[in-house]
Amino acid sequence: MAISVAQDLTETFVTPSAELIRRRDGGPVRLRRNGNRKTAMGILFSAKNGCHLPWDAKTELKVCQWAEVSTDVVSYMTQPHTLRMVADGRQVTYTPDVRFDLAGGGVQVVEVKNRFDVRKDPAYSRKLKQAAQVYAALGYTFTLVESADYEREPVFSAITTLNRFKSTLVDQPASDTVIDVLANGPAPLARVLEVAPEGPRGIASLASMMVRRVISIEIEHGLVADAPVTLVRPNMVGTPLFVGRG
Repeated sequence: MAISVAQDLTETFVTPSAELIRRRDGGPVRLRRNGNRKTAMGILFSAKNGCHLPWDAKTELKVCQWAEVSTDVVSYMTQPHTLRMVADGRQVTYTPDVRFDLAGGGVQVVEVKNRFDVRKDPAYSRKLKQAAQVYAALGYTFTLVESADYEREPVFSAITTLNRFKSTLVDQPASDTVIDVLANGPAPLARVLEVAPEGPRGIASLASMMVRRVISIEIEHGLVADAPVTLVRPNMVGTPLFVGRG
């Protein structure tokens, strides 16, 4: 099973030593080829993007689950482009795992690893540094993300729960009731659940509204009763989901 780059591509010149290659339709550039049939390692339905996205590893899938519920992220794409660069005197290519388009216009490009040891692959490390320079020239944030970042608890358990309900349909009266409660400022999750649909549909409805960037639940301490819930403002400026590496 070989990795191929999709053929419907357009090239954008970035710097004298790099080109950014992406599909004209904005889709993922890297597919897996099995005979005459192209298949991905897995398919994720994104309610936020309104489409299905391929993922190459479960580590990548977990980071996509973060992006799905984060109100900082307006949209995201797996294998969004390929960089063609000159590194160590020869041409190399690099395809990142995920691109996050942030509220307010920012972009974060993410490379996902379970755990990364620079000493084990110095050539690859140099390629990542070269890619980081290209992204910096574009004004993008580039981050290497490890399992300690995207699997930290209790945040990831909350993200898993919210993703489970991302496709829940919320009728307009139920949505309006939640919005009215939050119109004058934040409210604790327990208070918002009091006016949400009864039973399991309560948290399911709030999850769906969060994925669609209507409300935001602060999940740093999990889906606890006093977790602050706010409305997402139109002029919100998103911040990168992950920091500290890359």
